[in-house]
Amino acid sequence: MTSATWAAGRSDLDALRTRIEALRVEIADTEDARSEAREELRESERSISSANRALRDLAQQREVAREESRTLAARKASIASEVAVKERELGSMLAAIYRQGEPNQLKLLLSGSSPNQTARDLHYVGYLLRAQSALVESLRKDLASVRKIEAELTASTSRLAEIEAEQKKHRSELVEQQNARRKVLEIGRAHV
Repeated sequence: MTSATWAAGRSDLDALRTRIEALRVEIADTEDARSEAREELRESERSISSANRALRDLAQQREVAREESRTLAARKASIASEVAVKERELGSMLAAIYRQGEPNQLKLLLSGSSPNQTARDLHYVGYLLRAQSALVESLRKDLASVRKIEAELTASTSRLAEIEAEQKKHRSELVEQQNARRKVLEIGRAHV
């Protein structure tokens, strides 16, 4: 073997060693990239799973809020119906009192009726006035209940709107995470 052949073989061997080393570095870089891609993919999957759980929780909260709104609306309708009945009763009572004239103790005493009948009439008038007063007070309480229910409905509606806004936000985050996952998968495929 001549020194020129030896030098040419040595040069080819050095070039081959350099090429092998370059391939080792490239393989190591590819493995690192794959490892990073796998880790990013795992992280993306965890985020997506977490976002899906949050969406399910929000959907349950939304259903609870909707059911609460339906219950409050039913209560409001029931109380409103009771108020309408009591208003009609009060109207009938006031109309009857108006037709008979205002009950006046002096008028009853001067009417010439027997004292026992006058006493009974005054007693009954007292019952009517107390019943009228109780009915008016009951109406006031029912109307206060309706206003309270309306406030609760408003709060429930705003809570429902907040839940839906939060759900939209989580959905957009989920879409972003799915897009990130897709990119990681594409990077992994490109390096394969």
